[in-house]
Amino acid sequence: MYAGSRTAISQITSTDTFNTDLISKAKFMASVNLYKQINSINVDEHETYIMLIHPYQLRDLRADPQMD
Repeated sequence: MYAGSRTAISQITSTDTFNTDLISKAKFMASVNLYKQINSINVDEHETYIMLIHPYQLRDLRADPQMD
């Protein structure tokens, strides 16, 4: 999975940053079970996923206008 409409690592540029759209895409792909190794956990009867991110991804996420 890559940012934007990218389909390969070789297509990624410095403008392709981690954002809420990418998180939504990852959650959707996990919820429809496209990746069998990704499992949800049940928290207060809600299907929940945990995502670990690199500090650079956190920086990009904080800069995402959708986070305001």
